[in-house]
Amino acid sequence: MNKRFIFSFSLLLVLLVFTIATTTYRPKGFTLQKILSKHPYNSRWDFGQPTEEQEALLDQVASQTFRYLGSGAECYAFLSEDGQIVIKLFKQKHMKTQIPFAGCPMPYEYKLMRDELISRRSAKRMKCFGSYQIAYERIKKYTGVLFLHLNHTTNINRSIRLITPKGKPYILDMDKLEFLIQKRADSVYIHIMELMDSGKVEEAKDAITSILDLLVNRSLSGVGDSDTDCEKNIGFINGEPVHIDVGEFYSMKPCFPSYQTFSAMTKDLRLWLNSHYPELIPHLDHAIEVRLESNLSVY
Repeated sequence: MNKRFIFSFSLLLVLLVFTIATTTYRPKGFTLQKILSKHPYNSRWDFGQPTEEQEALLDQVASQTFRYLGSGAECYAFLSEDGQIVIKLFKQKHMKTQIPFAGCPMPYEYKLMRDELISRRSAKRMKCFGSYQIAYERIKKYTGVLFLHLNHTTNINRSIRLITPKGKPYILDMDKLEFLIQKRADSVYIHIMELMDSGKVEEAKDAITSILDLLVNRSLSGVGDSDTDCEKNIGFINGEPVHIDVGEFYSMKPCFPSYQTFSAMTKDLRLWLNSHYPELIPHLDHAIEVRLESNLSVY
């Protein structure tokens, strides 16, 4: 029997067993292994030494216990004891480039598959981390992002205490994690609902107006957002709207949003208002119209 065939068959069998083992028996939800990584240092993700303000923030983080808050497409979120800040830990599964058997000799076809997988994961990491970099460096005031850590370092010298969804505690070295620290925000729908339930109709209208202004300011800053889900993307901090899900940003030419952009970015907000407070929809339409007209008057 051809030795190449035997080698290929053996390798395929090992890969098959590994795939079955990792897909069939992989635990659901949060696990420690899902947030750990061995990414090499990348100068693009080096944001320098923490400022004095950030050092104080890191002390605040290290002094509290963070409990599991929820899970998004790219991160697991944990909320501080005082309810003021959220730390987001990246899901590493689809970003790891250290895959099993990567260094083993193998037939050309399998090498192509291996290289394609590594390339795809590397591209995903670059896109994901690039979006968070935009949120941190270019539009921090519109995202509530306080600190971003995307390389393994040696200068933080602090640990974080986490409580998992099942109540299991962990103490982790922050230097060895990729994470984001962000101000906690209230859900956009809850914010509007609380205002309406309190009879603060004008303030609810102002909140809707401020969401449109947030979209304008982001676009004029040269930042686009591929995710148009207003419910999970926008929250309120002290009455001011911010982007809370910052994993789909991309650079673009600064511009004023078009009617189509306003419509797409507020589609789910409009549907929610139609179900709960249809009397606010005319204000949404008018606010969009006013902004489009004001932009046209500039030219």
